Amino acid sequence: MCLTLRRLIMGLCVCLVLCGLAGCAPKAPPPPPAAFSATAKITLGEGEGVCRAVLRQEGPGAITAAFTSPAELVGLELTFEGDMVRLRCRGLQTDIPAAALPQAGFAPVLSRVLLRLAQPGLRYVPTSGGWKLKGQTGGCAFTAALSRDGALRTLRVPATGLQVVLTGVRFA
Repeated sequence: MCLTLRRLIMGLCVCLVLCGLAGCAPKAPPPPPAAFSATAKITLGEGEGVCRAVLRQEGPGAITAAFTSPAELVGLELTFEGDMVRLRCRGLQTDIPAAALPQAGFAPVLSRVLLRLAQPGLRYVPTSGGWKLKGQTGGCAFTAALSRDGALRTLRVPATGLQVVLTGVRFA
């Protein structure tokens, strides 16, 4: 009888521990890194425009895209930081106000989404590969998929057909 009671108590303890661990699952990914680099495939519309770029974020909201395709964009580097955009191409450089760019374009939206991901209190939905977040920024609804470590993997803006897929993400 004493052995049966011990097994019962041991079983209850195991159940309590397992139930407690189930409640300890993270409810949100870790904060996104302030600095990272990745390769991006940027699509606009139904495959109307597809380009590839190496992205770097060197601080909150500061995104640099060095385009690697198509051939017409190779050598173009766009740096979006707050209210200014710097364009560099083959030794030439110019700065323009960010307001001159379409606010639903890839750089302004990506910058705003990355800033938004760093804010506390967002409601993430766990997925098999990480996390999903639906939200709005600058009047654009978006869906973002993040890896388990909090790195942005995909960004979709249905209203504009913008899709950004990041691969080879490395934290700086």
